[in-house]
Amino acid sequence: MGGEEMSGKATEGEKMRAVIFYRTDFGPSNISLPKNCTCWTNDDVEKQDCSTHSVLYDIVSNTFHPLMVQTDTWCSSGSSINMAPSQLLPNNRVIVVSGRGVFTYEFYPRKDSLPSSFYLSLLRGTIDNSEENNLYLFLHLLPGSNLFIFANKRSISFDYMNNKVVNEFYTCRRLKLTDLNLVWSMETMSMPRVMPDMLLLPISDVVFINGANHSTVDSNDAKHSNFNQVLYSPDEEPTWRFTILNSLNIPMMYQSSALLLPNGNILVGGSNPHEKCNFTLDPYPTNLREISVSFVTPSSTTYSFSMNQRMVVLNVFNIERAFMTTYQIVVNGPLLRRWHYLGII
Repeated sequence: MGGEEMSGKATEGEKMRAVIFYRTDFGPSNISLPKNCTCWTNDDVEKQDCSTHSVLYDIVSNTFHPLMVQTDTWCSSGSSINMAPSQLLPNNRVIVVSGRGVFTYEFYPRKDSLPSSFYLSLLRGTIDNSEENNLYLFLHLLPGSNLFIFANKRSISFDYMNNKVVNEFYTCRRLKLTDLNLVWSMETMSMPRVMPDMLLLPISDVVFINGANHSTVDSNDAKHSNFNQVLYSPDEEPTWRFTILNSLNIPMMYQSSALLLPNGNILVGGSNPHEKCNFTLDPYPTNLREISVSFVTPSSTTYSFSMNQRMVVLNVFNIERAFMTTYQIVVNGPLLRRWHYLGII
């Protein structure tokens, strides 16, 4: 969106859509709120922010619809707890684990017959002094409905129905959790990377996208964006498991996102390692994806020879919103001869 994507989710159903969120107090985005929506007043940059911080993106038509969110979605997981992962359970309830300064887990929707939350000692034991190295811990549903929870350098198999730790693993390596005799194995990645997005693919591989080469990828801390996507194939021989894919050309670092879409494509959005929207900060300014307009004449082709090709790139002077998903773009350029053109934006 006309800001920095923080989180998102592909929607269910036949239509390929994604809901994208960003925090509401870091300054205006480049998209106006829907009509009849109240402007934000909790912005740290402007006293009144009348821009949207969430959109519904239609992938097929490449259009979006601005949404109004009622609360600040900063670092949330779709719940009211900050920096806490959530997992959909077989009974269609959601478990929410940990959070900033929170050492419990809870279920949504809640049941009146149960406590509102449950203490989990692993969460308190994985804080390094004042460093919160257990935020957004890894959460994965295992066969048999136990949870795999990985926080800091420790991980457990957890029976959430009975609030019981089934097994604990103390090191950070590759482990096949369905084996009877669990043995850790070490693998060497093809390159260093911190805070990437990792997606399970339908082909049973894992793709690593976004992130930086080193540092913490926190506000203004990340160094050297990692532009390379890497595919991890767990069923290949150890020396062939990591494959470096084509690189991106836009830094996707702190609070970037990647979504697997119903058609198998991956929607990638991202932001840069500074606290607020900053369009001039070097070397990673906030990127709003510049719009370019060009006209191309279709060619006449024969004998591997294409004739009458011409492309004219126009200068974009102004963009004004005419309707919900329609924009008027003011451009100028050289005088075009009368012909059939393909307009590309």
